[in-house]
Amino acid sequence: MRILRAYRNTLRERTSQSLTRRISCESKYKECVGAAISQKRAAPEKKRLELLEADMERAHASLLQVRKVAKFVSQKREIERRRTRESLEDKLLRAKRQRAEYLMHRAKLLNSVGALWTKKTQKQADYLSRKLGRGTDN
Repeated sequence: MRILRAYRNTLRERTSQSLTRRISCESKYKECVGAAISQKRAAPEKKRLELLEADMERAHASLLQVRKVAKFVSQKREIERRRTRESLEDKLLRAKRQRAEYLMHRAKLLNSVGALWTKKTQKQADYLSRKLGRGTDN
């Protein structure tokens, strides 16, 4: 009986060892398969992320270029506005100076002509008064 029990115990032990080995082999196989699947999934994901980063870099570069061009155009417009404003201010100053010169010249002419004009009108008035005075005598 003892031999039979010992034999059964050894059979159970071998069976349990065999089962534990099989379970460990299966778990190792599952781990290997899982690792291979995750590797296969990781490669395309990595590639997709690299493509996305490249697209983002290109978009960022084009955005920087657009900003640079917009800044350049804005500066050019500001320079043109400033030039136009300065030219208009120069024209306005020239026009003011010319107007002042014209008014001074006109005032000089009016003063000299005005003085002559008053002398002339006085002479004519004297002449008319004499003529009228003679006409009543006749």
